[in-house]
Amino acid sequence: MGIVSSYISVSPGPGPMALDKDDNIYVTHNINNGSGSITRIDTAGNAHPFYLGPPLNNPGGIDFDELGKLYVANFNNGNIIAISPTGQASLLATIPVSGTWKTAHIKYHAGLLYVNSLSGNRIFKVDTIGQVSVFAGSGIGGHLGGPLLEARFSNPDGLCLSPDGKILWVAKGLASTSYFQKIDLSTITANAENPLSTFSFQLVPNPTSEQVTLDLRLRRNAKVSFQIFTNAGQLVLATTEEERAEGPCSIRVDCQSWDDGWYVAVLSVDGAIF
Repeated sequence: MGIVSSYISVSPGPGPMALDKDDNIYVTHNINNGSGSITRIDTAGNAHPFYLGPPLNNPGGIDFDELGKLYVANFNNGNIIAISPTGQASLLATIPVSGTWKTAHIKYHAGLLYVNSLSGNRIFKVDTIGQVSVFAGSGIGGHLGGPLLEARFSNPDGLCLSPDGKILWVAKGLASTSYFQKIDLSTITANAENPLSTFSFQLVPNPTSEQVTLDLRLRRNAKVSFQIFTNAGQLVLATTEEERAEGPCSIRVDCQSWDDGWYVAVLSVDGAIF
């Protein structure tokens, strides 16, 4: 039998939450005044201010990627904000819908953000370089299954992803009776075998001031490109898409002119983002 106990009180009222790799809780505060903040709650139950003010604008949905970057969805303006582990915030993308509640809960998985749009009756997909596309929903309100872009959602709000990343659950919002819909992501990826079998990002030497080496192994021939960003989200390098043969390959980049600091690599293989 479980035990319920009081843990902590925070103000203003808490919204959606996410856990980092160390089990700290990050919670958004949305008081519908065009501002907002994020609080970090450590494992001892102590609250610490993490981020306050712009570019947050009534923040709601929140989630982490595997690098510890935090993504937050603004309810009011539809902006998706990326916040680095050191607290640097930047605009990643904007969800292109009208209405008051442009976004809702979000979930990150394998290089993609899934973003519910309450007013848009759709689920959007955002990659780590800010490209936005409609993932599911015709934009017409209702509860209708079928092909992704023909399905209907009514004010999709809650969003839950299975641990294996194969099932996405969507819950209706703004109603006394909720309605759940299920999206089987495994049927999407099953039609196109992932061409990437192994991927390592190797620095030579480490730390480096000379050269970056990207090592990967492909299951089949595939078109490969990659981009490198500063930790603040500034693009410093983008390669053109190039056909690569099945098997191991290495891409080397001269980085002698780069500033000191942390960098993030985004790899694209046949359009899939890693």
